[in-house]
Amino acid sequence: MSPLVTRVLRLALEEDLGYGDVTGTACVAAGRTGRGIVTAQAEGVLSGIWIAEPLLTLASEMVGEEAGLSVPTEVADGAPLSEGGRVLVLEGSVRCILAVERTLLNFLQHLSGIASTTRRFVEAVEGTGTRILDTRKTTPGLRAMEKAAVRHGGGFNHRFGLYDGVLIKDNHIVAAGGVAQAIRAVRGVTHHLLRVQVECETKEQAEE
Repeated sequence: MSPLVTRVLRLALEEDLGYGDVTGTACVAAGRTGRGIVTAQAEGVLSGIWIAEPLLTLASEMVGEEAGLSVPTEVADGAPLSEGGRVLVLEGSVRCILAVERTLLNFLQHLSGIASTTRRFVEAVEGTGTRILDTRKTTPGLRAMEKAAVRHGGGFNHRFGLYDGVLIKDNHIVAAGGVAQAIRAVRGVTHHLLRVQVECETKEQAEE
């Protein structure tokens, strides 16, 4: 689990919990344990199981319940979901389960939606030799999770950021004065193992 993902999970919990779960604290006795079952409401592809346990660990710390939470999973990330099928079971502090359930479901629904959509595109091009890649058009702060969801759906990750690949786009071409100039400029400051990609809009640019 990367430090960035951990920070995002903590921020998500802080956003929802604030100074505490008023309703859960009032309605549930301290130390009471129980079980919560997450089921799928539609067919799709699962993504987000990998963040469930760290999220629940953080929630347990924030709620202040001694009873730890275990996460017996019914299916793994990338697995197909069927309507009504079990996804995971939460066992432990009832106060903690109630405090974390919406944040957990938000992540599972969002990431499973990405995985499910990706799978539809992957299946549409099956047998053609085409690979489905993602982009940097991600929700700020959620990139690592959303790109993992693409992989769970059968897609592939393109670059993670501006730092790990070269992609010369229309604005770069204009700023550099042309395709060739942009490529020369990039090759002058990057190492030879970094792949250079160019987005061309015309046949002439591709030939250049």
